[in-house]
Amino acid sequence: MILPYKHQTYYGFDDGNSVVYVSNAGQKMVPLPLRLDIVNYSPAGFAWGYSGSGPAQLAAAILADWTGCDHAARALHQRFKSAAIAGLPEKHWSLTDDDLVRSFERMCKDRPWLDRLAVLEDGPTVQIVDRYAEHPGAFVTVVAIVPHDPSEVNDEVVVSLADGSQLSLYRDQVSVAMLHVG
Repeated sequence: MILPYKHQTYYGFDDGNSVVYVSNAGQKMVPLPLRLDIVNYSPAGFAWGYSGSGPAQLAAAILADWTGCDHAARALHQRFKSAAIAGLPEKHWSLTDDDLVRSFERMCKDRPWLDRLAVLEDGPTVQIVDRYAEHPGAFVTVVAIVPHDPSEVNDEVVVSLADGSQLSLYRDQVSVAMLHVG
């Protein structure tokens, strides 16, 4: 498993109004975006300490922020909610990079195939050569490999286009759809 280490800490506070902040290496805390563009479970905000819609929204938002990969957040947020968010204390909590990695390690115990997860900060540059794929001929950067089940054929390969948008292909399309160039 390859996961980011960004020196980030997430802080949750609930004194009648649940708020979550993120801080990079001790810098100023900024509000964590709700990320309703990834999943729209709880437009009213985040929650934690149980398995519901607010915790699912928080799981997706943390994963998107921490991994930088919306596709990984969408694919893994329910498992991450169970492993990390549902057990958080009711009032105040914090999650560091180490805490997040331990949560993924717990997720892998029940689902060993999750060990194939790779979130790449400096992934290889490849070219999409399949004329039937989106953006044929485009040079893209591999952002993540996201397993969905025990079969490697169903692994999702997430790439970043030049404009920063992300595109999802599946492993069985990669050998046909991409050619390494760098």
